[in-house]
Amino acid sequence: NIELSPIRRIVIGMVIISTSFFCSAAVQWFLEQPDANVPVLWQVPQFVLCTTGEIMVSITGLEFSYSQAPKSMKSIVMAGWCTTIAAGDLLVAVISALKFFRMDIQFCFFALLMLVSMGVFCWLSSNYKYRSEKDIREEEEQARQEERNED
Repeated sequence: NIELSPIRRIVIGMVIISTSFFCSAAVQWFLEQPDANVPVLWQVPQFVLCTTGEIMVSITGLEFSYSQAPKSMKSIVMAGWCTTIAAGDLLVAVISALKFFRMDIQFCFFALLMLVSMGVFCWLSSNYKYRSEKDIREEEEQARQEERNED
């Protein structure tokens, strides 16, 4: 019985997404071969992997961020989450537009970038202490008391 904490689910999602990039690189390599005849169904694994990984990272990350943030910071934390997603999308767009690499190498680069990000995430989250439901309820009750006192 392995408990899949939110951080573990996010890490597993990152591994799955990296795998989808490596699959994309392989398909792209075959497409770039002379007289390539690659069936369109070869794209199915990468889409399934990318979608599965994205679900594990995005949904779990949003839930984790929202549930662990103090009530007064929930909006800021969600804005931070969306900002990091936008920064990542911008990075991908810039790298793709500048065409530093062939397409297959570019997919490998993105896969490796995801693995490096995952390593940093694992290192930063290794000592994280989850807030319990009890702590969250107490904080909400305290906030309600403060609101009543202000009125």
